Amino acid sequence: MKYVFMLLFVFFSNLSWAQNKVDVLVLYPDTVANVLGNNVAVQAANFINQGNSAFTKSNINIQLNLLDSVQISGYSNTACNSSVVSSLETNTEVTNLRRFHKPHVTILLCDSPTNNIAGNANYPSTVGSGGAPKALAVALYSHAYTFAHELGHILGVGHGKISGSTTHTGVPISTSMGYGVADNYRDVMTYPNAFGNAVQYLFFSNPAIKTCIGQTNTTCGTNEYNAAGGIPTVYTNYVSKYKSHWTNLQPTQLTTFKFDIPNPIGSMKIEMIYPTRKLICNPSYAAQIYSCEHKTFSSGQHIFQITGQGSTWKYESGVCQAGTDASQKTCAYNVTVADHNKTILMSAKYNGPPLPETTITFNANFNILGGGSTSLSLYDNGLKLCEFRYSWNESINTCTITLPRSNARLELRGSVLDRFEWSDHINNNYNNYGSCDPQDDSNYTPSLCNINNLNGTPMTKTFSVWVYD
Repeated sequence: MKYVFMLLFVFFSNLSWAQNKVDVLVLYPDTVANVLGNNVAVQAANFINQGNSAFTKSNINIQLNLLDSVQISGYSNTACNSSVVSSLETNTEVTNLRRFHKPHVTILLCDSPTNNIAGNANYPSTVGSGGAPKALAVALYSHAYTFAHELGHILGVGHGKISGSTTHTGVPISTSMGYGVADNYRDVMTYPNAFGNAVQYLFFSNPAIKTCIGQTNTTCGTNEYNAAGGIPTVYTNYVSKYKSHWTNLQPTQLTTFKFDIPNPIGSMKIEMIYPTRKLICNPSYAAQIYSCEHKTFSSGQHIFQITGQGSTWKYESGVCQAGTDASQKTCAYNVTVADHNKTILMSAKYNGPPLPETTITFNANFNILGGGSTSLSLYDNGLKLCEFRYSWNESINTCTITLPRSNARLELRGSVLDRFEWSDHINNNYNNYGSCDPQDDSNYTPSLCNINNLNGTPMTKTFSVWVYD
């Protein structure tokens, strides 16, 4: 009975811990996209990970979850101040994005700090403009600490000591503040001018932690400076309720572009290049009709680009084909009020010369340590091509496919694999084979293999699988 109680206690404790989730929507302007390129999503995910690290180090029951990172119009060269935060409350595009994604918190990545201001955020408040939660912030696109700092404000944490005897208290819990020790260390909420040469660390104040920076006798706070004591209450009374505001609200200016690509498609890529730059889909197999979508909350001109020799565009009301480059064409569509809450059907077709059909044989070398079994599958852009299995009474280790195109992006997805690597079948080097990417599969992440310049010549790809039972 004692063991049953302990199991139930652990289960409900973990369940409680997992419930304090904060869904975050990250927005950014074109000027940030120009700097970071395709790495905006990576940067946003990195900020979320570092924020989670700060909460974990501080023993605070908060788990950030990135909903999406979306480029928006109208905020080029954005300042990082309170006036920008206020403008987000009434911006129609932002409101529609919040209605669509239904976040707890929305943060815009700014790129033009002024007067040393790298971010700003609203403190906890039940409602803002139109009854919407005021869980909004701006944070400099290059500073993970600023991102975590502004999230702290939304969770009610103040800066703490600013200078001399002046303090910036928490809202609504005054003791939820940043903490530091002069000329030694300070947390993510503090300002440097009150702590001399103190080094800033990524944590929130918590007096229960006595080894704040990995050293003994480095307390992370006091009863007077205790963000860990205030954040859970603010989450329960404010932030946890923000998401429910959006539950029954839908976007008022949502336009969906749906792309249907009939086979054979050859090799092509479809992306939007204006008003934002975003890869929409990169179909590459010819076994079925391929569909993908792009949703926009903006009106005005939208320009899509198709890359692929011999490809053509078309949409509902006619042919849309511009440009003279045989391998790259654009298609402009002007979104009007009449298109809101509608789906625009577009199609792209490969009608160039037939591509060579290349036969590829895949061989799996299983290395089972300690017995056991395993399985893994080979995918081509989401389409399962074949499965490899190994157990005491079964071994399927060969698969042959034919690809009617010049390039392929294949994935190996494992089930209980510890590790697998692509290998060079000629000299048995267990490292990168061409542009294949060997990696540890202990987290069930796929291993990628980009095969380029297929020309009809048969080839063999071999990979080795290690399973530790």
